Amino acid sequence: MKAAFIPCLLFVFISSYSQQLIKYSFDNDVSIQLPKNSVITDTLGQKMIKGNIGGVNVIFLRTSEKDSTVTIENKSELIEFYSGFQKGYAQSVNGKIVSSKVIDKGHLKASEFQCQSKISTLNITIDGLVVFLNNYSYTIQFFNMGAEIEDYETQKKSILASLKFREGLSIDNQMTNAEESSMGYKIGEVIGYFLGVAVLIILILMILKKNKDKRLPRA
Repeated sequence: MKAAFIPCLLFVFISSYSQQLIKYSFDNDVSIQLPKNSVITDTLGQKMIKGNIGGVNVIFLRTSEKDSTVTIENKSELIEFYSGFQKGYAQSVNGKIVSSKVIDKGHLKASEFQCQSKISTLNITIDGLVVFLNNYSYTIQFFNMGAEIEDYETQKKSILASLKFREGLSIDNQMTNAEESSMGYKIGEVIGYFLGVAVLIILILMILKKNKDKRLPRA
């Protein structure tokens, strides 16, 4: 089944070049700059912006964890959540985490990671950043399937740097304040796994749609 998608995946990096970045106010807490003409969807508690830099697909996603059993009461448990998230994410995309680090985004703690995935003979590099905030997981992911784009790294850094959070938010907003004992790592792993599966499905649908549009006769 995976091999059947390879021709479709290869279609991603044959068109598009550097694109203008514009500001998207994602919700009351978050804004980000993404390529112009990115597509916004908001269904079933998941809000997403899909864009493209040359042949690299960019997805910014917010998923609600309000109904999950995640418990984060301090900084170390937050870091455990991020570690579990990355493990689950890598498993879901048939990959492995090759680098990760906890960084500061304003007064919040975030986690940057890079995942190397392989589907059949196709190698995919996924650069990601995840922020847990107010019972939501915010993730931005860059899917590079071999595209050679002259200013990709510059644009990627610009997008990551443009991710802004509302003034007044702090690490306290990243705590769940639940009374149960912490299962941050395990819950993070489960959330990361299912998010990875969902994003792969979205990515495949995006590619299939592009391929279909390419085949349609023009008037």
